[in-house]
Amino acid sequence: MGLSGKTLDISLNLYIRNFFKNTNSVIDMGDQDLNVGFEEIESKFKKFNINFDKELFGPAKKYPERPRVSSSAFWKTLGIEVTDRIDIMELPRTKNDNLGKLHKYDLNKPFDNQELIGKYDLVTDFGNNEHPFNIAETYKTMHKLCKKGGVLFIDQAFLGGNGYYNFDISFFENLAAVNDYSCIHSSLVFNFKDKYFSTPIDRDYIRYINMEKLNNISQIFILRKNSDLDFKFPYQGTGKKMPAEEYYELDYVGKELPLEKIYLPNSVDKIPTKTLIRTLISRFKKKIVK
Repeated sequence: MGLSGKTLDISLNLYIRNFFKNTNSVIDMGDQDLNVGFEEIESKFKKFNINFDKELFGPAKKYPERPRVSSSAFWKTLGIEVTDRIDIMELPRTKNDNLGKLHKYDLNKPFDNQELIGKYDLVTDFGNNEHPFNIAETYKTMHKLCKKGGVLFIDQAFLGGNGYYNFDISFFENLAAVNDYSCIHSSLVFNFKDKYFSTPIDRDYIRYINMEKLNNISQIFILRKNSDLDFKFPYQGTGKKMPAEEYYELDYVGKELPLEKIYLPNSVDKIPTKTLIRTLISRFKKKIVK
């Protein structure tokens, strides 16, 4: 659990492209750390010509010892005002690393804090949500915390994770499709002892990897929440409901940088005739009202 070198690289690349320009609030699922040493942190900030407080990031000189640098310190350095975290327990921090509020909560349980629902521009899961056993509830909570137009930033294990779950790529693709998320970025990340490299989000690339030298494979999804509709559970192979009412295919919005991927219903072949007629009548009535 924590912000890896790859996560920092993607975040900093997005930052210099003004992706976080209108991001005023972030909450991390889990009391998150930076899982890198000071020299790597310093190198990354210098690479992108970003000034940072060396004293604030000083604990990273003793990495992997604790206390480590909090994710709040990183987000504050990128200019985000509200930098909160949510977890069932609190990790030790240095005195000057008191930058964001920790909301203590058992993520196995349904989230009902109305003050936080729809509050955040950015909600992250950097290797946290595989640790609560009630995995569906954790992503439902992320959905609740994120405001319309906000972003869900996920870095999770495909192979070799350390929680209850590894995730198939279809988990996040279907999660996005049924909840009206668009995909800003996705990649597979192959992590070795001292380096990593990434590929497009396609499991076929795994066949070409020397598994003997591989530590783990993670996947990154950056998703935009496009509506205020309630969270929906995907049904594998059928979309939002069982029996199927929608099937999805990918489309692309070319005006965005990076390219943004959206999910559109594409097939009605297996949908019952009665359901189709009922849906058509409902949509026709809505058109008349408009």
